[in-house]
Amino acid sequence: MQVSKADAAPANDNFANRINLGSAATVDTTGDNTDATLEPDEVNPGGYDSSRGYGGNSVWYEWTAPTTGWVRIHTTPNNPDNWLDTVIALFTGSNLATLEMLGHNDESYSEDDDWGISSLSFQAQAGTSYKIAVHGYSWLVDEETEEIDQAFGPFELHIEPAPTPPVRVTSVSWNPNPVNVTTSAQTVTLSLGIVSDVNLFTNGEITGEVVAPGKTIYSSDGISLFIEESELVTGTPTNGVFETTVTIPSHTTPGVWGSKFSLSRDYDGNPSDSFPWSSPGKDLIEDHFLIPSSAIAPLTVVNTGPVDSTGPHIVSISGVPETIDATSGEVAFDVDIVIQDDISGIFNGTLEFELISYSEGFFASFDESNRISGTATSGTYRVPVTVPQSQVTGRYYVTVSMWDESGNYSNFSDHPFPWEETVRPIPPDETVLSTQVAGGPGEPDIWADYDLDNPIDFGEVGVGVASAPQVVEIYNSGSATLTGLALSKTGTAQANLTLGPLSKTSLEPGETATFTVVFTPTVAARRTARINIASNDPDSNPYSIAVEATGVPGPDPILWVFDSNGRSNSDTVPFGTVNLGNSRTKTFEITNAGSANLANLSISKSGTNAADFTLGTLGATVVAPGGTTTFTVTFAPGADGTRTANLRIVSNDPFDNPFDLTLTGTGNGVIEPEITVEQPSGTPLASGDTRSLGTWGVGLTTTRTFTVRNTGTAALSGIVATLSD
Repeated sequence: MQVSKADAAPANDNFANRINLGSAATVDTTGDNTDATLEPDEVNPGGYDSSRGYGGNSVWYEWTAPTTGWVRIHTTPNNPDNWLDTVIALFTGSNLATLEMLGHNDESYSEDDDWGISSLSFQAQAGTSYKIAVHGYSWLVDEETEEIDQAFGPFELHIEPAPTPPVRVTSVSWNPNPVNVTTSAQTVTLSLGIVSDVNLFTNGEITGEVVAPGKTIYSSDGISLFIEESELVTGTPTNGVFETTVTIPSHTTPGVWGSKFSLSRDYDGNPSDSFPWSSPGKDLIEDHFLIPSSAIAPLTVVNTGPVDSTGPHIVSISGVPETIDATSGEVAFDVDIVIQDDISGIFNGTLEFELISYSEGFFASFDESNRISGTATSGTYRVPVTVPQSQVTGRYYVTVSMWDESGNYSNFSDHPFPWEETVRPIPPDETVLSTQVAGGPGEPDIWADYDLDNPIDFGEVGVGVASAPQVVEIYNSGSATLTGLALSKTGTAQANLTLGPLSKTSLEPGETATFTVVFTPTVAARRTARINIASNDPDSNPYSIAVEATGVPGPDPILWVFDSNGRSNSDTVPFGTVNLGNSRTKTFEITNAGSANLANLSISKSGTNAADFTLGTLGATVVAPGGTTTFTVTFAPGADGTRTANLRIVSNDPFDNPFDLTLTGTGNGVIEPEITVEQPSGTPLASGDTRSLGTWGVGLTTTRTFTVRNTGTAALSGIVATLSD
């Protein structure tokens, strides 16, 4: 029989129950964040809202640095076939509510690491106790229902000494610092110390960003900067200090601003790699190299006036033609965008027109000079748009990206598959703003919601059990008819795939077709296959989709047996003592406590005294999960003394088949009546005993009741009561 336990959070779910990893220089351990939670005072990595799909399922560890030096903390999958996408966060402190976050990382993006691996490299201090939280990354899968696809599962956590990074930030300072932007924007000078094993100006580039408090790495609200070689003020390009200026807008958020820098090298035969560095702080940290606190003087922004912390908002857009004919020449038109902003007003923006596949597009930029009416905080901006001659035919969807004078960013798009998670629909929300372009002859362009890099992953599916159908949608995002659509499959698990028919075999530009995929594993193992879609697409024929799944032991039936004494566990079932010539019947109940049909049920008996036990008929031979059926066993002893037999129940229960019980009973061979007289009832009298009726007056009557019982094993007859002196 199979026993299951209720789900429970991991032992180290809470900070107070963190696992101490000791102080060894190298640590390798395994963990699992299944059913983990986020505590009320716990900081979610990057300041993200866990209800919207980032973090919120942490387990905790503690490690003490044995020496001062560079250390790398990273995760790897516990199972190569189970790619938990982790997020790790690093803290110091001893109280959950006052922990100081040093950094966090979702994706390491190193060419040596696979997708889903998180990595943090930092300069550890001897004797310092570091707290490590491991989360799973999750994402919003349904905007309307806000359904979240959580990431839970096993992982490996590794701590190891790391070499000094060959490309690194050695110092960061700002002047003036602090800077006051209460009345107007201010320019500050950044001094950035860089050490590199190559000249990044001939073999790469240096870019950066300064970000206000409360903004995160995935927002576009940061102020970008680009380091030029001419900005070197001391040292050499491979070991020097560079200076550049950055303008901090007015109305921006006061406080300590974060900064991040990307040092890339990818030319002249050098290894292609990026070294992203971030300053410590909970708002910004995402990059996996942490600038030592001793090397950075964070920028402090003062603003005692109003703060503009939200991006511009679109009220309406007009002027987008329903159709555009660019077959014989370019087409120009104006688009009017009504925009509102809280305080600072528009800085600039981009109006984009993109095909569904993003393979082609045209755009126009705008700024305050494009405003034709209203004010900077509530005005109409006229944006001239030009469509080139022979622009690829197709349906183009509108996207508008905007920044205000305070550096706040917002994005509005009616593209069915927007790039950014923070995108909002263009008002009115119930309409889709797009235009159909007729241009050059173009080509068909097949596109689907899955491909080789974005596989259909069925997860775990029971062996022999068909998965739920997965619908695949095919798009023609090109400018000519997509024809000859046909499906085929390849790969080691192709026999496990069932492909439904295509809803269409020919698609006009902008049209879609669908088909279904069902996975039915035949073995308990990781299985892969490929779906190939043939067509006349000149670049992707066939268009291939990877399919992944893991066959696991399927849902099982579980047989439980109950008699009048409760559940039987392969024990002896006693029928007690039964007189010869009599019988006793017990009812047995079979319950299916599993998750699949309990089938092929049958009962049989064997043993020395099997003839003394009679089996009734099973109520059913198939029992659904949670269902029951019954049968009876009657014991009629054929002789005096102990009588035994074996009861066998056969089914498809993988754990208890057959299920055996021992039946026992005792036959009583003495058969004769036995009279017992009681007065009062319940008080037996011996032969010769007397009972007084007391003293009564002449003519009065009194009554006494005597009870006669047969306590023997045969009928008592010929009973006569008489009185004598």
